Amino acid sequence: GDAFLDLPRATLVGSRALQIENHKGILEYTPHKIRVGTAQGEVVITGTRLRIESIFQQEVVIDGRISHIELAR
Repeated sequence: GDAFLDLPRATLVGSRALQIENHKGILEYTPHKIRVGTAQGEVVITGTRLRIESIFQQEVVIDGRISHIELAR
């Protein structure tokens, strides 16, 4: 039951916006790379003109030209 509450959930809208739920914070933030911590590892987003559009305790939205998304453990 509760084990699934911490799983990250990522929703990609085209190649321009990524919503990550259940994050644990921003680990790195540059216009070309953003690393987001999760209970399962790091979500690494690379691209150009990346920026954090909004960030809340449980959700972060990243926009820009997203070229690659990876879950690093």
